Amino acid sequence: MTRLSSSARGGYSYTPVAAGSGALIRLLRLDIPLVAALSTLAAVGLVILYSAGGAHLELITRQGLRLTIGLGVMLLIAQIPARNLKAWSPWLYFAGMILLLAVMFFGEVSKGAQRWLNLGVLRFQPSELMKLVVPMMVAWYFAGRSLPPRYWQAGLALLMVAAPVMFIAEQPDLGTALLVGSAGAFAIFLAGVSWQLLAAMSLSGLASAPLLWHFLRDYQRQRILTMLDPENDPLGAGYHIIQSKIAIGSGGLYGKGWLNGTQSQLDFLPERHTDFIFAVFGEEWGFMGVMLLLLVYASIVWRGLLIAVRSQDSYTRLLAGSLSLSFFVYVFVNIGMVSGLLPVVGVPLPLISYGGTSVVTLMAAFGMLMSMHSDTRHARARSHASILAPKTMNITARTLIALFCTVAAGVAVYLLTAVEADSKDYLGRAQVRDFIDGMVSTHGFDTGEVERLFAGVDQQETSLEAIARPAEAKPWHEYREIFITQARINGGVEFWDENRSLLERASREYGVPVEIIVAIIGVETYYGRQTGDYPVFDTLVTLGFDYPPRGDFFRSELEHFMLLSREESLRIPEVVGSYAGAMGMGQFIPSSYRAYAVDFDGDGKRELWNSTADAIGSVANYFRVHGWQEGAPVAYPAQVSGADYRALVSRGLEPSVEASRLASLGVKTQADIAGAARVALFEYDAGDAMQYWVGLNNFYVITRYNHSSLYAMAVYQLSQQIRQAHFGAVARG
Repeated sequence: MTRLSSSARGGYSYTPVAAGSGALIRLLRLDIPLVAALSTLAAVGLVILYSAGGAHLELITRQGLRLTIGLGVMLLIAQIPARNLKAWSPWLYFAGMILLLAVMFFGEVSKGAQRWLNLGVLRFQPSELMKLVVPMMVAWYFAGRSLPPRYWQAGLALLMVAAPVMFIAEQPDLGTALLVGSAGAFAIFLAGVSWQLLAAMSLSGLASAPLLWHFLRDYQRQRILTMLDPENDPLGAGYHIIQSKIAIGSGGLYGKGWLNGTQSQLDFLPERHTDFIFAVFGEEWGFMGVMLLLLVYASIVWRGLLIAVRSQDSYTRLLAGSLSLSFFVYVFVNIGMVSGLLPVVGVPLPLISYGGTSVVTLMAAFGMLMSMHSDTRHARARSHASILAPKTMNITARTLIALFCTVAAGVAVYLLTAVEADSKDYLGRAQVRDFIDGMVSTHGFDTGEVERLFAGVDQQETSLEAIARPAEAKPWHEYREIFITQARINGGVEFWDENRSLLERASREYGVPVEIIVAIIGVETYYGRQTGDYPVFDTLVTLGFDYPPRGDFFRSELEHFMLLSREESLRIPEVVGSYAGAMGMGQFIPSSYRAYAVDFDGDGKRELWNSTADAIGSVANYFRVHGWQEGAPVAYPAQVSGADYRALVSRGLEPSVEASRLASLGVKTQADIAGAARVALFEYDAGDAMQYWVGLNNFYVITRYNHSSLYAMAVYQLSQQIRQAHFGAVARG
């Protein structure tokens, strides 16, 4: 245990245990504040990676192993004196250049890029090495010269940086080229180049932009254009950015909570465990979480610059400063990339994103910082090298830290306001404007009226969650327990008794059995008790513009809904329905409502919420139009043997095989099915065993109501239970 005792001078002295701890820290050459910040960052990374990876342990297990390797690399490099790092710098630089040349001739091509060297036992990216070696080389070059450098010396240093950058950009790897270039540029800047030279270099860079544009590859140009206008291709090139901005903006002030992100947990957000993991963090932890994360990053940058300020020679000052500022660039580029401020260049979020090479490279850099810190701490006297006077270096460090904090705060405010507005302000989206223009030009809607509707839309996040996790994704034994219950059977009998005349009339006119009509309404809305309370317009807007997998479908339904509202004189803001925009007792989507709903009670309007007659007639009409065969069977249980039946199971919902072939495929049923009748085979997980059913045309018609064999089987079995219970009650009565 560590104890403190008062000293004769009124201070305190540590016991030998504390001294032993300090000796161990000095022996390992560690910087405790830096280690604490890095440990915090790594822990946060594992927590958010668990969420981004779908709550699976595999990703964090692998990442934990990589962090452990990175820790070992950091400890190893921390033991190397800074003077040795300096002596090795030119050799490492030239070795790195040779490796980059080797990549050009012998590199392994992956996903269209030639970035890897595969040595059999080791596969690595030499470009990652250059993130460290380039600033080491520039620092070594300036260390033996009086500073600030002359123009020609700065120019030569620029060539040292430009050579590997061009090789890396040619692979192509624009993101790594940017990081390597910035690392070298920071070393040159910290050497004390004049502001005039910096201004001239900046102007030259701007002037050469058209030339650089010419040399960019098509996909790189597309990324820049997408950054400027992601809405131009919302389902293609702009998809990543749009979904990322929606995720970050929807996090609000405090976030949705760990593992509760809509965009991240429902697979809307691509690359969420690598380049776009910051979007996951922003959605789940909100603005406050983002600010705390940026504070940890800022503390690491500040500590690195403090090590640079306290260094005793120009080499360590330049190297420590450039490594620290490079870390700042990594953070800024990733956050800017996922929030739409910068093009997507594939830069991971340091120590948060899933990855191996980047983790080891970063930990190696921090090992260098600790080595330089340890050498400074053990130095007996401070050097007064002319790199920049200590006072000037302090001003530079403070200025850069202030810049970092300002940029970080600006990004955070942007994420909280502009991005959130972008995720909710549908009128600001090009895709929405196109939709509005289409409704006005094609259907004659008033522009102002439609704009007012969109201006009042609230994004329906629960709709996004529900539609990504439908009940139809459950196994049959769980799905069945939802819909085939005694309460629902009893409710069906009551509904039948209360509406007997309407049901019998619908059955006669449309040729659909009463029990099927009752079962449909029972499964859909519990006989009209649960028609939904989602605002249909807001729901269809949300799914049409924020759910890319079926965006086209829901935008079409939105169009139908607006037309339906005009035809049936519905007040759009007051219409409610299911999480998918289905309406009334029979849960008709807008296009089905327009096409199949009927005025069964003859009052001059089709009203599916409060008119039981219209609901019954509309369901029956839907089945007739879709080919229900009066008096024909629906489905039969079957037994299977062999393996040939598997091909029949995989054919889909529509009957496609003649019944006469069932026996040859290993399928048997007790029913006498006409040999020419076409059938389909369905497999159901009953929990303790698999069940098989042969479906005929009428079974397929039920699936037209909801494209799921689980749904059709639930409707069919519920209908049979209701029929049996109804006639049993009649017989007993």
